[in-house]
Amino acid sequence: MLHNIGSSPARSQPIYQTRKRPCVVDNLIFPEKNKMANKVEWKKCRLLRAELVVLACLACFCIVRAGIARMEAAKADQAPPQGCEVTAIFRSEDSSSAVISDGTALREGDTIYGVKVVRIHGDKVIFEKGGRTWAQKVGEQRPSDWK
Repeated sequence: MLHNIGSSPARSQPIYQTRKRPCVVDNLIFPEKNKMANKVEWKKCRLLRAELVVLACLACFCIVRAGIARMEAAKADQAPPQGCEVTAIFRSEDSSSAVISDGTALREGDTIYGVKVVRIHGDKVIFEKGGRTWAQKVGEQRPSDWK
């Protein structure tokens, strides 16, 4: 394909003729564009992999959390074992925990077998069920209150 370059309207003959070669320009520019595009694509791939890892972790967390919630709901509906007692109390400056006879560790506000832990003191735990509250000392069995 021949193009006239440098022709003037006064002259009908071109000064010289050359082949138009846009592919040369593209070949010089394309590798740089390609390098930049590759960098951007790799960054996108790294971000995508990171997002997938985060989503996978989030999905695992949600599945585990849902399983824990189901277990807690099942425990809340179960009847407590006979003679449920407080076996230990752990206290620190910012939190307290109590362990009951089935080995479950409880904190204030937790609910187990339909019984809510209201407060944990140094030697006793205050429970509530159905609007009725009672205090239970470490080692004391109160099966009638847990029913």
